[in-house]
Amino acid sequence: MNNRFYQLIIIGCMVLFSSPSWSRTQRKCLKIEGMSCGSCREKIQGVLLKTEAIVSAEVSLKKGLLETTFKDESIQLGKIQKIIQDIGYKSSETACD
Repeated sequence: MNNRFYQLIIIGCMVLFSSPSWSRTQRKCLKIEGMSCGSCREKIQGVLLKTEAIVSAEVSLKKGLLETTFKDESIQLGKIQKIIQDIGYKSSETACD
């Protein structure tokens, strides 16, 4: 077999194992201050879902709560809070129901 074949195998392995689908995730809830309408909810949810390490983001306007699941080796809760702060809202960790 030629070198090109081995190069393709190595590249394939690198892609396969660089971001494993079995990565460990965390589920956390944040109390969000400053939301007043559905657009606020959509803005927060949309920005978070565009962040690569965030698996899910559900925002409840009624409860003022964000429930998110993220890959904990790729992003920390503090970074998520900073993203929320950067778009104009305050957040604090709270227990998930």
